[in-house]
Amino acid sequence: LVDDLTYATVKRMLGDAIGGDSCLVEISNPWRRNHFFKIGQYPEYHKIFINWKTAIEENHPTLTPEFVQEMRRESLFGILYDCKFPDEDVMDEAGWSSLLTLGDVEAAKVRGRDVRSFGTRRLGFDVSAGGTCWNVWTLRDDLLLSILRKDHDKSTMGACGRTVSLMEENEVQPIHVNIDKTGVGVGVVHRCWEQKIGVNGFIAGENADNKERFFNRRAECYWRFREWILKGGALSDDSEWDVLSEIKWKIHSDKVIQIMSKEEMRKDGIT
Repeated sequence: LVDDLTYATVKRMLGDAIGGDSCLVEISNPWRRNHFFKIGQYPEYHKIFINWKTAIEENHPTLTPEFVQEMRRESLFGILYDCKFPDEDVMDEAGWSSLLTLGDVEAAKVRGRDVRSFGTRRLGFDVSAGGTCWNVWTLRDDLLLSILRKDHDKSTMGACGRTVSLMEENEVQPIHVNIDKTGVGVGVVHRCWEQKIGVNGFIAGENADNKERFFNRRAECYWRFREWILKGGALSDDSEWDVLSEIKWKIHSDKVIQIMSKEEMRKDGIT
């Protein structure tokens, strides 16, 4: 599907020929409410609408009712199978949508009031980039995600020591510890390694495990987190989680999912 600028250029090139010997054909899933959505409202365009129901009625060789039922669990079912454009208040003009709504976050916090720790415990550490940013340690098991600690300490030694203490207090094994290994975080990870503590270094910009679906590891992990929350994952009753409703994602025409970069988020006033 061409973008708005290319569409306008093609239309100028065709000019008065549209309606004569030439025509303009566009085929797409309804990814966003752009010009493709707009021209669908014009009566001079002939529309052919094919969703999963039509495909089954026409005996599509691989699309079965059982397969469709399985795909209903996918977050993009409405776009890819129902062929419905996202609601206007869900997606902006650039194609960005909220990773989670504030309602999703509030519901997860309500669940967190009653849930008890269960399953493997995992520790995450987002190392401060300086300025007003915080060092943040989180703890997650199979059911609940909590904020363990926040501070402004810029000492690599101190950050490593507190990480080890939190591991011991919460009985977390090094294999289940993930530390942001960019910028200052590199020093924290290496200090742990020097002490023979085999934590994992996380680099958000690295390739995702599933490169055909995700732009990078950051997108892949955020998306897995989203699915965990929507399937019943719980959050501690902490107002800090409300920022999750400001995280944005979009999908490209090649179906690769991308999360808005920190730089773009800051431009939009999201810290």
